[in-house]
Amino acid sequence: QNRLSTVSAAHLELTGESFDNTGGQIHADTLTVAMTGDLINAAITQADATLHGTILVYGTVADALKLSVLGGVDNRGGWVQ
Repeated sequence: QNRLSTVSAAHLELTGESFDNTGGQIHADTLTVAMTGDLINAAITQADATLHGTILVYGTVADALKLSVLGGVDNRGGWVQ
């Protein structure tokens, strides 16, 4: 889980059953996501602020972002760039 937190790396690989990035931030030059379950990248409202789930990949090479999610993807209010 990466709820309301930040993960930043040059090269990042996330594998597992499910991953919850609600209100969290993932920043990488290259990112591979391989989930057998769900990927949740939703927004959450706390106090007077909306925190968006954010997946940001800076790489310009082919396949800088690889997503393989066998379950569902919940990106309500989230950003993938």
